[in-house]
Amino acid sequence: MRAAAPIKVTDHALQRYRERIDPLAGDDAVMAVLTGRTVRFAAEFGCRIVRIPRGRIVLEFQLNQVVVITVLGIWDNLPRTLLPAHRGGPMPIAHQLALIKQAGDGK
Repeated sequence: MRAAAPIKVTDHALQRYRERIDPLAGDDAVMAVLTGRTVRFAAEFGCRIVRIPRGRIVLEFQLNQVVVITVLGIWDNLPRTLLPAHRGGPMPIAHQLALIKQAGDGK
């Protein structure tokens, strides 16, 4: 079994957790949620959004680490780039590349 990538939490994510989820939570409690078992398992599966009871955690994958970049409230809208194509999000890159190749072959 390979070692899991370390999880880094940005100051922005800490601030948003307190703003949107639990304003009374201490640093240790917030870090326990943002780097906890749920986030680690989700990161191993490649999830960019992690559901928690009162919100969502947004992850970014970098070369050797996973970064918690922000926390959204349960009713906040997801950024458009995280929506699937059938819900108005961007087309998958593989599909975009296939269209570009197809357009190049048609000349």
